[in-house]
Amino acid sequence: MRRHKELLTSIATAIICCAAVAPASSFSVSASGIADGTLDTTFGNNGKVTTNIGNQPSVDQALNLAMQSDGKFIIAGDTNIGGSLDFSAVRYNADGTLDNTFGTGGKVTADFNNTGDNDFGRSVLIQSDGKILLIGYSEMSGSLDFAAVRFTTNGTLDNTFGNAGKATADIGNNTSDQVVSATLQADGKILIVGSSYINNERDFAIARFTTNGALDTTFGTGGKTTTDLGVHDWGNSVTVQTDGKIVLAGYSEITDHNELAVVRYNTNGTLDNTFGTGGKVTTVDESSEGYSVVLQADGKILVSGRAYNNSTSYFAVVRYNTNGTLDNTFGTSGKVTTDFGNNRSEAVAMTSQTDGKIILAGNVYIGSAYAYAVVRYNINGTLDNTFGTSGKVTTVFDVISNAVSVAVQADGKIIVAGTSDDDFLATRYYSTPPAGSATPSTSTSSTSTTAAPNHTSTQSAPALSAVIGLPLATRPLVGNSALSLGQPLSVSYGGFTPGELVQLVVASTPQVIGSGYANASGYVTLTGALPRNLGAGRHTLAMYAPVSKKGFRQPITVAKLELPITGSTNGLHNAMTAMYLIAIGAGLVLVRRRRVDA
Repeated sequence: MRRHKELLTSIATAIICCAAVAPASSFSVSASGIADGTLDTTFGNNGKVTTNIGNQPSVDQALNLAMQSDGKFIIAGDTNIGGSLDFSAVRYNADGTLDNTFGTGGKVTADFNNTGDNDFGRSVLIQSDGKILLIGYSEMSGSLDFAAVRFTTNGTLDNTFGNAGKATADIGNNTSDQVVSATLQADGKILIVGSSYINNERDFAIARFTTNGALDTTFGTGGKTTTDLGVHDWGNSVTVQTDGKIVLAGYSEITDHNELAVVRYNTNGTLDNTFGTGGKVTTVDESSEGYSVVLQADGKILVSGRAYNNSTSYFAVVRYNTNGTLDNTFGTSGKVTTDFGNNRSEAVAMTSQTDGKIILAGNVYIGSAYAYAVVRYNINGTLDNTFGTSGKVTTVFDVISNAVSVAVQADGKIIVAGTSDDDFLATRYYSTPPAGSATPSTSTSSTSTTAAPNHTSTQSAPALSAVIGLPLATRPLVGNSALSLGQPLSVSYGGFTPGELVQLVVASTPQVIGSGYANASGYVTLTGALPRNLGAGRHTLAMYAPVSKKGFRQPITVAKLELPITGSTNGLHNAMTAMYLIAIGAGLVLVRRRRVDA
């Protein structure tokens, strides 16, 4: 019995030692313990927040959502007060409460000509300096023109932009120009997209403004360009590749049906002939319409919207290779549709997580009203069964509501913006944050993924001056600035260009300790460990995008005390180490036994 106790004691000691070398990241447990896709009842009123813009009941329509790097978010659209529409926006704290440091009680409005004409707000952009752009179109002397207004971080008009904070552009010479979307280039220039009525047809339309609100004459013709694809063409969503090329998605009306359409432009606004046919791609699958475009980190292009026939409509998402051909490793021949029974549905917005999973938000017609619908896909286009019910969530409201935009917070939770009974509506769902960034693999296997680069040997570290010159992070990169050598870090932040490479850097002598790619909302989660060759004392931790030069920094203090070396998350290595320690313990008992027997 005594020998058995000795053996058990030695084995227990070995197991304890094994536990000490096993990394904590070998196990993943949701901090909330709540299933992904569940309404987050800690947000607003049981997961929902509604906001009326005017001091009296007004007709408010939300159209877009943007996340700030400090976790606050802005919903923008337009509001009807006194008989005409004005641009409007509301800024919320991360928990859904109104941010009273912005505008008046968290709200701003903008009127372009003070004549009682309508101003249609459609998009919101957050600049790297925190200034806020509201984008849309405005009635000007009988025509509709592209329009933009810029606010400072506290919600006052920025008079350094355009004319007293406002800028407009007439695309089709006193015709009907309608804006749907906008984005920022890495150099800060502003791309506004939609359609223009030219020669009795609607065409894709783009205008590019400089950072001061003037039309950029190096783009297209006088800062504008249009593209004809069919009878009527509607440009609905835009994004910019890391090489500066511009991707505009929407749909084209061809005789008796609509076709999802994508056009790619060079940085100067000319058509990119290396994409599709003469820079254009249309995809036929019954009738289909594109409403949102997202770039993956590997350069592939996702376009979502709806596919429909005479009886019903579905969520639809299509993935293209970088040359405009359909990506046959995604869904069925590059296409995925998702239905909600016999109910009509459409995906109006799309984003992606840092692990590459794809989130679509939209509306489904249930009973006599539309309900929110959110779907999450794996990177190969299959439904993600860890989200909601078989990858799908529907939320029915007491009043008529419709979703318009979706974004992912730094903690992984999903916010869907929309309109409910003529008020702005924000809804938040639980979602476990991915362990780290991931990018789709270029392998022909449709189910494989590869981790985003997270090493230092193949990436050049930025100069110390570049790191020190970054703005201080308004929200700490890490909660505790007192760190130890070898300490693992996980940092999430936003404000980057979607799809761009972001590095996790530590300086005094800059070293890249992790990297990944910003998702469609400009957020990225990076992991790494403080180098053991780092001297004790004061240092700088930074997130830095080498292409756009964007980034944020935080001072840290590194102690001499080193954390135990835990190696990698290689489970086989840890198992072998455990077996080795157990064998040592058993061997010690046998040696002791032989000595006693002798």
